[in-house]
Amino acid sequence: MKHITNQWKKRSAIIFLVSFIICMILWTLSMSEWAATINTQPVQVHDKPDLSALMMTILPFVKVAVLTLIPALLCLAVMRIIEFIANHRHSKSMMTNQKPTLSPSPITLQCIERIDETHDTVTFIFKAPAVNYISGQHILLLVNINQKIYRRAYSLSSPPSRPTTWAITVKRVQGGLISNYLVDQFLPNMLIQAISPTGQFNLSECKTDEHYLFISAGSGITPQMSMTRYLLDMSAQSNIQFIYFARTVDDLIFGKELERLAKHYENMTLSIVLSEQPSAGYRTGLLNKILFDELVPDLTKRAVFTCGPGPFMSILQECLESRDFDMNYFHKESFGQLQDCSEGSQSTSLFTVSVPDYAQSIEVDGFMTLLDALEELNVPINQDCRSGVCGACKCKVIKGEVQGNSKNGLTEDDLSQGYVLACSTHIRSDVEVMLV
Repeated sequence: MKHITNQWKKRSAIIFLVSFIICMILWTLSMSEWAATINTQPVQVHDKPDLSALMMTILPFVKVAVLTLIPALLCLAVMRIIEFIANHRHSKSMMTNQKPTLSPSPITLQCIERIDETHDTVTFIFKAPAVNYISGQHILLLVNINQKIYRRAYSLSSPPSRPTTWAITVKRVQGGLISNYLVDQFLPNMLIQAISPTGQFNLSECKTDEHYLFISAGSGITPQMSMTRYLLDMSAQSNIQFIYFARTVDDLIFGKELERLAKHYENMTLSIVLSEQPSAGYRTGLLNKILFDELVPDLTKRAVFTCGPGPFMSILQECLESRDFDMNYFHKESFGQLQDCSEGSQSTSLFTVSVPDYAQSIEVDGFMTLLDALEELNVPINQDCRSGVCGACKCKVIKGEVQGNSKNGLTEDDLSQGYVLACSTHIRSDVEVMLV
């Protein structure tokens, strides 16, 4: 809608400008005609008023008003009406878009384009299915590698305001199986299956619809890019501050697009910080309280969204709490932590996962999640999002060591008793599990 609005604004502005120029020309000609009329038919002091002469005097001005001023004013009215409709639709979409379409069966996606964002990051663009979603949500890909299905969650970097395509942006990870397969081997025209978009890290969970702070690091930028594109497409009132941390200038994902958007939209400001290698035109440093206070002097009315490595988000949370920020307006993507870990360099040692209540056990390596292991055992473990968000796969580790990366829905009491989310938990020793 915003694209259409801008087009009509430009067209209306051009029509108004042309009308104004014609108006000035006709006004000049009319003044000449009026002067000629006065000179050729002077009004005598003692004569009765000549209505025909009066009409000849007024008629040029009427012509100007009818032919130019009225259409010009209509153009201005059209511009205002279009802007009002765009803002109204934005508000309506923010309310009605809270119920994305959930498909119980996998969706088949066809890749129509791949874009190399950086030396190790690729955006895959798919022909969009008839499924609704909210900016910030992710899809679960079902990837077939050597006749085995692997499931991995990836945030959509495309906005729902551009309904013809979906996009995910995938970064190569050292030792990563799924991401590296996609970057190396997945090409246009290839098909892949996915589960409908889901996730609580999205704009509908936000308690404001005007002021946003998006702060991300590395590939954590992807869901926030979806949000930014959506807000700029749909609302001229949204005020966006975007802060992005990357290692070097060569690691900037969407760098050129961000700079173009910040230059084009007055309601968006951009700060890019490089953590390792300085480069002209960019700030250098790591996230800390001093840098954060400098970059964000005013948090008034802002909702804060963050996605990135766990330590990065923890530092940001400390920065916000030190300024007495209302944490009800703080949103972080735990899924980002899950992806960093699940695609990372886990141990290749073999461990035994046992479920005593069902007399089942299996030997697995450190790459497999606890949920994968339990599914291999065919025990009744619930699962839905598979990304550490919904909490459906909650279970209790009664013996052994695991590494969990999401605590969504788990209380401090749950954690102390050994409850974990199986989909975001990796095995670090022989373990025994109790299902709930």
